[in-house]
Formats: sequence, C-alpha cells, structure tokens
Amino acid sequence: MYSLHVRYLKLARPISYPEEELDDYVRLFPDRPFLPHVRLIHAEPFDGKWLRFLIRSSTPPENQPSASASTLRFLHIYRNSRDSRLSEVNEGLARDLIAFQRSNGKLGGGLETFRDIPTFPSREFYPSHTGFAYQESIENAVELPPLEATDSPAHGLRRLNMTHGLNELPAFFGRVAKMRGLERLKIAIAIARGVGGTLEAEEGVQHSVSSLEIEGRWSELFSAINLCPPPSTAAQLQTLRLYYYEQDLPRTQVEVAHLLDLPARIIPPDHLEALAIELISRRDNGVPVGKDLALMVDAFRPLLRYRRMVTLHLDLP
Repeated sequence: MYSLHVRYLKLARPISYPEEELDDYVRLFPDRPFLPHVRLIHAEPFDGKWLRFLIRSSTPPENQPSASASTLRFLHIYRNSRDSRLSEVNEGLARDLIAFQRSNGKLGGGLETFRDIPTFPSREFYPSHTGFAYQESIENAVELPPLEATDSPAHGLRRLNMTHGLNELPAFFGRVAKMRGLERLKIAIAIARGVGGTLEAEEGVQHSVSSLEIEGRWSELFSAINLCPPPSTAAQLQTLRLYYYEQDLPRTQVEVAHLLDLPARIIPPDHLEALAIELISRRDNGVPVGKDLALMVDAFRPLLRYRRMVTLHLDLP
C-alpha cells in the first residue's frame, strides 16, 4: 500500500522475514520493484538479507523492452568488519550490485553515490591477508558506464566512499581512474597487520575527483597521500580533507611539518581552494598528548604555494 510513496529508506534494525518469501517476490514479480520510487537506501546496521532483496528487486530484467531504470541513486552501507559471518553475504551483495549497475546502466540509471566504510574500531580487525575482496568486485562494477549508456554526466558514479589498506591503494586507484564521472572520493585506511615493504603509486594513473578525503591514523596519512595519483589535466582538485584519531596523535613538530608539506605533483597548487586536517573521536576530557607541541612558522611555509586557498582548517594537538 505504501511502497509507491517511499523515497528514502533507513534499515535501522535487522528485519525478521522469511528469506524464501523475498526470493519468491523477485521470481514472481521480476518487473515490479518492491520500492519503485526509492532514491536512497541507508543500511545501518548492515542487514544483508533485506538489502540484497531490495537491490535485486530494483534490477530490471535483461532484454525486456518495457523495462525502465531504477530510481535508486544513493546506497549507504555501515558494516561491522569484525563479523566473519558476513563474508558470504558480502560476496552475494557484490554480485547483486554488479547486476544492478549493468542492467540499470543500459537504461541510463545506476548508482551515483556508494558508501561502505566500517566504523573505526571495527577497522582495527581488518583481514590483511584477504582484504575486502567484495569491495573490489563492487568497484569493478562501477568503473565505467556500459557502452549502451549515453555519455551524460548524470550517468556513472559521482561519489564513492570505500575502505582499503595502504597496500591496496595502488590497485584501488587504478580502478578509480576508470570512473570517469567521479567527483568526490573518500578513503578510510584500514589497519592491516603485518603489511610491510615499500609501496609505490602506479605510473600513468590519473583521477577526475575535485574533492578528496582520507581518514586514518596520523602515521598513515602521509603515505596514503603519496599513493594517490595526480588529477588529470581536465580535473581540478579543489578540496582536500584529512581526518585522524586521538589513538595515534603526532608527538613532534617534525611529524606535523612532514604532513603539511603536501606533494605538489599529487596536490597541485593551481586549484586547491580548501584544506582541512581534523581530529575526530575526541574525548570530552580533551587530548592529553601533544599539549606542549609548538609549531614553528616554517612548518606552514609549504602551504603558501596554494595561492587559491580560501579555507584552511587545522585541528592539531
């Protein structure tokens, strides 16, 4: 009765419903989406069964002349990566999203925003030996609009928020480079145990984003920036935001100055208008570490090259 009116859906708690009946709905009504006009689905906590059903229900049947693209444009997922039981659900969700993007892309639709970033505490249990393999599948699904789709800015992914370890960033940016419509990118750095060696960015890779955000421990931010490829000649990187946690604060002036000396090849001075470095998850009683940390003027001198900057926000201990 009410499904026609739903535009925004938040899955606030797991829904108890027989999975067989959900499968029957998709099988019996392949051309009747359960929520035909939904634009945004926000899954918190992660309910894989219902989310998969909604994605499958919003996937138009192949080779059906009367099919129209789904109205679903925004998908936000908040998972707990500590739960190993979700691996099978994750893989199934990746397959469903690939089918969703392929079918809707041919009709001029598909997702414009995809967010999948586990909360910080759960990222401490990141499985470094396997990574988030299903995320790679999802990223492959949204790399390019299908050949049948028109070359319109409205088609293709515009915003992407994902989680990866430092060792995965070079390959991740190789996929990001193929997302030609991408404008805003956020990366949360997962804490991968036992990852060593020297990491280098892939040669010849460029991106199209105008807003880049990186969230991670302070000790990882500099490495993450240097693993980013430069923007393409047609792109203008205008906003850079860096977020770090109180569990890993900088303790010396050198550590802070090192990060403020942004690599000009990756963060070109010609277009950057806003820079923010912010501390998140601050406790109410303040941050005990770094009280006596004094920055000299020279630490800020590298920022003078960014002559177009109009917004500067530094949240430093």
